[in-house]
Amino acid sequence: MNISRLQSDKLIVGTNDVSYIAPDTAPTGTAVLNGPVLVGQPSAAPGYEGALNVASNGAAQNSLDIQPAYQSSLAIKADGNLTVAGDDKTANALLISGGSSVDTIHVEGDMFVSGAVDCGNKGKLAARFAVSDG
Repeated sequence: MNISRLQSDKLIVGTNDVSYIAPDTAPTGTAVLNGPVLVGQPSAAPGYEGALNVASNGAAQNSLDIQPAYQSSLAIKADGNLTVAGDDKTANALLISGGSSVDTIHVEGDMFVSGAVDCGNKGKLAARFAVSDG
């Protein structure tokens, strides 16, 4: 289906509007997606590994499409604060791996950790850890 122009205050894909509680107070532009969401062409496609599967590479563009092709170097960029609330479905609430740098995680600014930190005697402080462990 190709719809060129459509104005909708609320988009519901699937069976139920799980956001609806009378009276409907969902903001204009609310999207309710009852199933997995694939954005771009994630490695999980055509299956899915989570409720939201996002990739930085876009799906192939229709040959009749005259709009510029989608290009992005990031899979997700969020402007604003983020919260990750883990559950017991996986071993880790947040698992970050890989990257093109040895610095897989780079934090600009201060960081607060309320629990234990296991650095595995690696990285820039490895020599100091070895001295203190000895």
